[in-house]
Amino acid sequence: MSVGVRRSELEIIRDILRMGEGRTTSLRHTVNLSHSQMQKYLSFLERSGLIELGRQGSRTLSFQVTEKGRLALRRVEELFNLIGLESWSETQEQC
Repeated sequence: MSVGVRRSELEIIRDILRMGEGRTTSLRHTVNLSHSQMQKYLSFLERSGLIELGRQGSRTLSFQVTEKGRLALRRVEELFNLIGLESWSETQEQC
């Protein structure tokens, strides 16, 4: 990804689902999200049934992709392959 090119929401969701499982701090650094961005995406993915969250009190400590999440990831990757792009950002660079 080029410097200054923003990722689409779909790319961020794909990156989170690709991790499979882990601690949320690791996710935040690997996917390069702020804390508030991470919370937004984790909340959406949990509500959608794509991940399960591990909590201790009010703190979210870990996540794990569900079977539905693995299916969604396969579909997203198929879409990018079908249209010949690794990422949506590539279309922004070409415009």
